[in-house]
Parts: sequence; structure tokens; C-alpha cells
Amino acid sequence: MWHIDIESYDMALKELVSKKKITEDTAVKYLSCINQISKRTGGKIDINTLNSFLVDKLKDERQFSQYISAIRKYETYVLKQSKSILFGQSYIDLVNHFKEIPHNRGVAGSGITNETVARKINAIRNEKLKLAFRLQHKSGLRVKEISDLTKEDIFFDDNGQITIHIRSGKGRKTRDVHVQDDLYLYEHLKNLTEKSQGGRLFYSRSYLKQKAAEYGFESHDLRRHNAKKRFQDELKDGKTPKQAKKTIQKEFGHEAVSTTEIYLKE
Repeated sequence: MWHIDIESYDMALKELVSKKKITEDTAVKYLSCINQISKRTGGKIDINTLNSFLVDKLKDERQFSQYISAIRKYETYVLKQSKSILFGQSYIDLVNHFKEIPHNRGVAGSGITNETVARKINAIRNEKLKLAFRLQHKSGLRVKEISDLTKEDIFFDDNGQITIHIRSGKGRKTRDVHVQDDLYLYEHLKNLTEKSQGGRLFYSRSYLKQKAAEYGFESHDLRRHNAKKRFQDELKDGKTPKQAKKTIQKEFGHEAVSTTEIYLKE
């Protein structure tokens, strides 16, 4: 978490103008961007405080791009650390990151605990919805990946382990995801797949997101909690933090480990 220093940023921008690296008009726009962020976040800035602010800017690509550029300048010329806030992610990765976040929510989530999420899911009476959310909670899959699943994508071994084969994840990449142990999920999901006559097992992406909100959590909360649980499990198994992050990066289908680090931040 960084405290926003408007005065230092203003001075840095003026120096860039004097060196003709940016125009006066651009400097004014960048300063306005950081001012707006400061007002919204109480003068503090990191990726979590930015999530709920920037997700609403995606509707205007030019405005979103301007905010990203202003933040990068702040990282470089005030913090003197070019990857301190946005973790050096490319513009496209940032767009994809914020697209996944429900409006008015940050990747840090709604503040709901892992235990509360689990209780809310267990209280759902619709068995198919319960299994969809429980599977996302235990696998960390994107909500679209859950909605696209067919019975042919899910494998059950004799030891109670579920493995999901993602045929077309983000960037149309395939990967295998190992679901965290859950006997209830194993038995009931297996029963659902055996009864399925083909096609998608669950509901559409939009419907799943709508129902999650009605039940008092966001589908993104499930993904975030899964990342943190996996990280702790990897550390308990003797992995270094770097190795643990690499494992989660692979399971989550992230292009860069910096994206994974966002999910692990409080």
C-alpha cells in the first residue's frame, strides 16, 4: 500500500514537460487521474484499492488507458519502482484482469471470508448451483470455464481426486486443473455427470454471476479464496513461495506470475 503524494507527482510531471517528454495537456490529465484516485481511495494506492475504481473505467477505453498511463508514470517517477502497483503487467493483461472483476468489487473481493462463502454455498437448495459454486470454490476456475464444462471435461480417480480439463481457457489455451479434496463434491458431481445426457453441465456465465450476487458473494471471491488456500497448501508441502506461485499460475492459467500475485494479496 502506498500513500499518494500529489505534490511530488505534480513536480515530476512538470519536469517531464520541461524535458518535452510529455505535453502540458497530458500532464494535466495525468495529475487529474491520480487526484481522482486519491479522492476515491482516501489517498492510498495499490492494486486492491484500484480494482473497484478502474473496473468502472473499462466502459471508456481511452479513459482507462489514460489512468493506466498516469499510474505507470507515478510508479516510475514518484515511487521509483516501475512494477510496484501494476506489477509490470501489459495493457492487455490489465484489461483482462479488470474485465474479470464484477463492477464495484475488487479482486480482494467483497471482504467476505472463506468460511462465510462456504456456508453460503452449502445453504443453496438448487443442487446444480451448489455444485457449480462449490466446484469453483475448490478449483479456482473462471466463471466462464465453469459454465462451459461438460461431463467429458471432468475426471474422477479412485482416490477421490477430481481433475478438470479446460479445453479452451483464456487465450484459447488448454490446461488441467486439480480440484482440492472435497468428498461431498466428488460424490455429487460424479452423480451429476453420470446422469448428464450431454451438453453443458451448469448454467450460463451471466446467470451464475447473477445468482452468486443474490446469495451474497461474488464468483470472483471463490477464485481468490482458492488461490490463497492453494498457496498455503503448497507452502505446507515444502514449496518455496516462488514455487508455490508458479504452481498456482499454472492451475489458474495465468500468462504472468504477476497476475497470480494480485490474487494472493490481501
